[in-house]
Amino acid sequence: MIFSYYFPPAGGISCQRIIRFSKFLKEYGWHPVIIAGRSKTLWKILDNSLQKIEKKFDVITYPSKNSEIYYSTKSGIIEAIRRKIIAHKIVRELDPMRDWTLEVGRNLAEIISTHKPELALITVPPFSSLELVEVMKRTAPKIPVVADMRDLLWIFYPYGSLLRRYAGKKQYRNAQYLVPKYLSLVDGIIAPDRSFFTTLKEYSTAPMAEIPTPFDPDDFSNLPEYRRSGNFTILHSGSLNKFHDPEQLKKIFSLLPDDVLARIELILQGHHLPVSKKIFSDVKWAKILPSVSHREALSMQVSADANIVFVSVPIKYGGAQIIPGKVFDYIGAGRPIIAIAPKDGALNSLVEKFNLGFSAPIENFALAAGTITKAFRLWEQGVLSEISEESREGFSATEVVRKLSEFLESVSS
Repeated sequence: MIFSYYFPPAGGISCQRIIRFSKFLKEYGWHPVIIAGRSKTLWKILDNSLQKIEKKFDVITYPSKNSEIYYSTKSGIIEAIRRKIIAHKIVRELDPMRDWTLEVGRNLAEIISTHKPELALITVPPFSSLELVEVMKRTAPKIPVVADMRDLLWIFYPYGSLLRRYAGKKQYRNAQYLVPKYLSLVDGIIAPDRSFFTTLKEYSTAPMAEIPTPFDPDDFSNLPEYRRSGNFTILHSGSLNKFHDPEQLKKIFSLLPDDVLARIELILQGHHLPVSKKIFSDVKWAKILPSVSHREALSMQVSADANIVFVSVPIKYGGAQIIPGKVFDYIGAGRPIIAIAPKDGALNSLVEKFNLGFSAPIENFALAAGTITKAFRLWEQGVLSEISEESREGFSATEVVRKLSEFLESVSS
């Protein structure tokens, strides 16, 4: 039984980890039943092309009225007031999805009675989902519970207006109390990178396994082959937000030599806030594109000369542990990755360890610009290398989910 608020038709990378787990776990004798959210917004990213995937699994959905209101794009005074009320409410909670957690909790005994699960996997975020650990232990204490910690407390990194910063700090304090409380009850923990373990071991003594977000080889079948064009195309797939500050990205690219910048096309594809569009509106070398279906995003990743990922969260707020999920799709795409993130952090270490491309510290804009220039010069000379099959192999769903299945079996035995 997999608890995942994000599942199709939710778009973006948040649901892809569970899609791939669910699909390939079947090959190892598991029968996943997914307990998911039901919403028209689902973090503002919908991908209706994924609906056919949903039909392949046993999926039970429950609504989240608070998140429906909070992430609504409807205009008008009444809608604005409703959003404000929810905003004030979630300051005292971990996120707007807690009402989904409460709804699932109310129906948990019936779900367990109907499906008789041997194990429960709860994926986080949303962090409010962790409350289900306590509910599971109270309702069915003999069923092992594994927490899938895709992110840690950097999610509460304060940013924006004074009010937003106040809310973020208050939620962070709540999380500092609640997350260790819930994780102390689990029977196992998985995380996408071993660097998470240092923090997680402060919360729990349960066994842990490093399970990266796998790429699905099937997703890359029948996609266009890479063809070099006249410009060096660098793709950033996914949203620009508080973890990926568009202002910093612009400053880095602005430091590139004129002859390099004249032949670069930075493609920013994803859900963008108006501020992101404004930041890049006055430059010729950047192109803003909206969110697209997952398959279209993969097509763009395969076609790019290089795919860029960057993390602007400072180390003191947990930036060194952040590995955006898009990286694993980038690995599947096979084009070289340009990673710009906190020095010696998990993202840059991943890229360096597996020879995935190039890395640079976000703390040094000039060095980051120099790294991009290096990639450009190699491309210009026709010697820019793609990611090798050997490097990609360990991130394929066939390999990753085998390890996941072994870990789940050890926890449930």
